Amino acid sequence: MISDKTEMSTSNTDWRFNHRSLLALHPKKRVEQNSLPALCLKRNTYLVLLPFFCIFANVKTKNMQNDKTTRQISIIAAVASNRAIGWRNKLLYWLPNDLKRFKQLTTGHTIVMGRRTFESLPKGALPNRRNIVLSRRVGNGEEHSDVRFPGCDCYASLQEALAHCREDEDIYIIGGASVYRQAMGVATRLLLTEIDDTPAEADAFFPPYDDWKAVSREEHGRDEKHAFDYAFVEYVRE
Repeated sequence: MISDKTEMSTSNTDWRFNHRSLLALHPKKRVEQNSLPALCLKRNTYLVLLPFFCIFANVKTKNMQNDKTTRQISIIAAVASNRAIGWRNKLLYWLPNDLKRFKQLTTGHTIVMGRRTFESLPKGALPNRRNIVLSRRVGNGEEHSDVRFPGCDCYASLQEALAHCREDEDIYIIGGASVYRQAMGVATRLLLTEIDDTPAEADAFFPPYDDWKAVSREEHGRDEKHAFDYAFVEYVRE
């Protein structure tokens, strides 16, 4: 067994430790000479494990930061070849598969729309979804969601609406043209139904999206229920 004198000599050379440093680490414990090897070994163990603890803490912090950016903001629309989306506050095309896809994607989530889009809905607020309506008059106290937009939350701007959404809330922007334009700067993806047709008349258009990249495309041909060829396309930012 190593003597106390030998151990103290070792601590001055290899361990580079003394009574004062040990007492500083353990101010509430009585440090005996014969406990020096165990304490020094424990100290070196801490020093070895410290980098791993730092790496773990750094990874956990990064994961927490990533969690804050998980909000999905999708723009969903049916667009013609010239980006036309509407005429006199009505949809240009009646595509059953497009309506079915819209329902599948948005049910259980949040949809955001302008006042005129809400007024175009035949039965008002869409069921099984959180409906948000944007109206500038709300800020002036001229409108109230319970009166003008039953079953909906109402905010004066898109920015205000997003501020009242949870970070893990999936949000779908469903129109109209002005709301689409506002949302292009914050959207994370575009879910478009691209229709192979140019309508004779249109007064509402989807904003340009040439700087977005298609990541999936599902082609469909015309049939007895769909008068035009169309495709379901998902875009993300370049």
